[in-house]
Amino acid sequence: MLVQAVYNVVDSLYLARYSAKAIEAMGIIFPMQMLIVALGIGIGVGTNVYISKSLGEGRRDRANRAAQNGVFMALIAIVVIIVLGLTAVKPFVGLYTKDAEVAEMATSYLSTCMLFCFGSMIELTTSKILQATGNMRVPMFTQLIGAITNIILDPFFIFGIGAFPRLGTKGAAIATVIGQVVAMVFSLSMLIFKKQDVHLLEKGFRPSPKFMWRILRVGLPSMLTSALPSFTIILVNHFIKALPYAISVLG
Repeated sequence: MLVQAVYNVVDSLYLARYSAKAIEAMGIIFPMQMLIVALGIGIGVGTNVYISKSLGEGRRDRANRAAQNGVFMALIAIVVIIVLGLTAVKPFVGLYTKDAEVAEMATSYLSTCMLFCFGSMIELTTSKILQATGNMRVPMFTQLIGAITNIILDPFFIFGIGAFPRLGTKGAAIATVIGQVVAMVFSLSMLIFKKQDVHLLEKGFRPSPKFMWRILRVGLPSMLTSALPSFTIILVNHFIKALPYAISVLG
């Protein structure tokens, strides 16, 4: 959760030099970003616990099925997030600002992150799968690689350095998405191509509602715990939106 928040913090630091309105836009959409992360954490934690229990019982076949169903749940979540990204972003942003420029910045950033959320969701899930096998180092390096990629690319896409276009908040979102995809590729490659206790590509996979319900039941408390601060910020933003620069300061 902390490393995922780094993406937003780094974006905000660069965008503070780009435009004051960009900071307000980031304050509006930050809790929505964290809700997406909370969803990924919930699926990942549920999958992690189920895999760990199965491996402890010596039931590697069940651990493989749990991993596959966890990734399948992440894919379902990705589809839902993309649909919301296409339909709900503008109405949500409109609840918190009437400034057309701020609304455009917030909408472009959040829409980009939601439409390309597959990097974040798959990385969170596969990292939890690796952790379930006792591999803690790779998930840590995976998230650090993604965060560093974002830090490096942010100024190029935001300010238009060299041959890169000056994209402002949308550029920050693009850098964030690229960082998440890089992390996803690294995590997936370590899970699939390196010898692990769990085999994600085990033949005979079929989605199992029973497996997915067990994953959700275990992961739901972590999901809600991670989401609670986001709901709090959304509520606070609602009460302070009429005050000048209040959302910018909170964000």
